[in-house]
Amino acid sequence: MKPWLLNILACPICKEHPLTTYVLKVGKNRLRDRKGLAGELIAHYQKGVLSEPSLEPVHNFSKDKTFDTRLTKARKVFASLSKQKPEPIDLVPLVDYFHGLEVLVGALRCEKCKRWFPIGSRIESIPELLPDAGRDEKADLTFLRKHADMLPQVIVSDSKPFAVKVKS
Repeated sequence: MKPWLLNILACPICKEHPLTTYVLKVGKNRLRDRKGLAGELIAHYQKGVLSEPSLEPVHNFSKDKTFDTRLTKARKVFASLSKQKPEPIDLVPLVDYFHGLEVLVGALRCEKCKRWFPIGSRIESIPELLPDAGRDEKADLTFLRKHADMLPQVIVSDSKPFAVKVKS
């Protein structure tokens, strides 16, 4: 899942945006036309599609420091956007974050309805934003157990529709 999607993804149950993102495994994409992509981002920014709040609830639990570096730079760019009219070169750090990275494995969580959704459970980088009735309990619990050491407790044992029971 490209971080770009966090600008538009919302909870399929309650429609809350943004979703909290927990990154467990990261991939990198080769970018050929960074300046062209930056120009597209300017258009998206002017239309209100780029969401600064989508950058805030992102937590990197992978060991990839490039993700943290690019996320920090993207946050700084957003902070400066309201002060000046952006030029394509100004948005290259956003391109590097939104398009140059891929969340291969992770989880999304809606803080409003407390539901979680896997990223890369069956196919790396694909978020599974399904309603409760369409979820596979066995697959979701397998995903939680497999990644319980990396995911926060709020996902593993305190989210809907499925959670791993913590032994006391």
